[in-house]
Amino acid sequence: MPDKWPHEASTHDDSNAEPLIAGSDDVVARTKAREDLRFLTQRKAEYIEFHNTGMALSFLTEALRTFKMYKPRGLHSLSVSVTVYQDALLTEAPSDVGCWIWVHKAAQHTFFLAMNALAMSKIAVTSLDVFGTHSRGFGLPCDALAHTCRTYPGCFNLPGLKKLIICISDQILVETAERVIMPVETGLEDSPVFTSAMERLPERIRNTVNRSSQALATMLEACPGLEILGISFYRQTYLDEQLKHVRNEFMRQYMYFLANMRPGKHLRYVNLSGLWVNETDLIHFLEHHSASLQGVELRYVNVGEGKGDALLSSLASQKFSLDALSLEDVWLGESELMAFDGEEDEDGTSVFGPLEQATAIRRADKAIRRQIPYRPFTLPEFYNPSTSDTGKWLEMNQKDFGDCL
Repeated sequence: MPDKWPHEASTHDDSNAEPLIAGSDDVVARTKAREDLRFLTQRKAEYIEFHNTGMALSFLTEALRTFKMYKPRGLHSLSVSVTVYQDALLTEAPSDVGCWIWVHKAAQHTFFLAMNALAMSKIAVTSLDVFGTHSRGFGLPCDALAHTCRTYPGCFNLPGLKKLIICISDQILVETAERVIMPVETGLEDSPVFTSAMERLPERIRNTVNRSSQALATMLEACPGLEILGISFYRQTYLDEQLKHVRNEFMRQYMYFLANMRPGKHLRYVNLSGLWVNETDLIHFLEHHSASLQGVELRYVNVGEGKGDALLSSLASQKFSLDALSLEDVWLGESELMAFDGEEDEDGTSVFGPLEQATAIRRADKAIRRQIPYRPFTLPEFYNPSTSDTGKWLEMNQKDFGDCL
C-alpha cells in the first residue's frame, strides 16, 4: 500500500454539507466512500509500521526458515507481485500517473523484501516470477532493480534457481505530463526551474537504464544453474516525443550488458519480449549460449531499421541446435515489422497473426535450419482503433508492453 495519499482524503470536512435524502444513491455512495477511506487509512498505517520497523522482513525471513526446516529442498516456485485495487464499477486500471507512482513504490518494496528474505533465510528456490506472468500494466521499476543490487548485492545469489521470469518497467516521469499541462494551465513554460528539470531528464533516463541493465546482468550471473529465462519490458507512456526516442535508444543497453556478461552453461530456453536491442548484441547473447540453447522466442522485439538478416542467418546456422524457434511481431525500426508469407505448407513451420500480413512464425526441429524469408511490412497509416485488426492488435500489445509506438 502507498505511504502517500491524496490530501483531500484526510482534510475533507463535510460537517456543513447539505443533508441528503435517506436511501438516495448519493448517500449510499458517500457511505461507501467513507467506509473505503477508513479501511484504506487503517491499511496504510499498518503498512507503514510493518515496513519501517523491519517487521515485514523479519516475519517473512522466519517463515521461510521454518518452511526450510520441513522442506530442505526449499521452494519450488515464488511469485513476486502487487495487487492494484480497483473500484467495483470499473474494469480499467488506474490512469492517473500519481496512482502508478504508488504502484511502483509498492512493487519496489515487495521486490526488495522478497529478495532479502530469500538471502537471509538461505532457502533454495527453483522458479522465480518477478511481475512477469500476471502483472499486466506494469513491471519491476528499473530503478528498483538497480537500488536492490546496490544496497544488498548478496540478495541475487540464487545458485539453485532454474527458471526466472521478470518484467521490467522504465521510470514514471511526472515531469513529462507537467510539460504539457503546466504551460496550458499555469503559463509556467518559461520557468527556469521547470526548463532545467526537463533538460536533465534524458541524462536521468540514461543513468537509470545503465545502472538497471548492469544490475540485471549481475542478477543473471549470480544464477549459474538457470535453464529458463524470460525477460520482458513494459514502457511507460511519455508525452514528449524526444523522451520516447531517448528511452527507446537507451533501452538497448540491457542487451549490451547481457551480451557481455558471463554466459550460463545450462540455459535451455530464452524468451525476450518488448525490448529494443542492437541486432549485434542480441546475436552475441544468443550465440554465447548456443551450446545449451534448445528454444528461442522473440516477441515484440525491435532489432533496428534495416536489420534482421544477420539475426535470422545466425539462428539458422550450425552454431545452434534448436528444437523450437518463435518470432512474433519483430520490429525493424519504428514503422516496419517482419512479415512471413508462403510458409504455410512447409513441414515444421507455421505462420500466423491477426494483421493483414502474417507477422509471426514458429519453426521446429529440422525446419529451423532453413533460412527464414521475410519482407518488411508497414502498418496502415489510418485505421479504426476499436474495430480494425490493427487497432485491436495494438491494444493487446499495449496491455503487455505499454507504449507500443
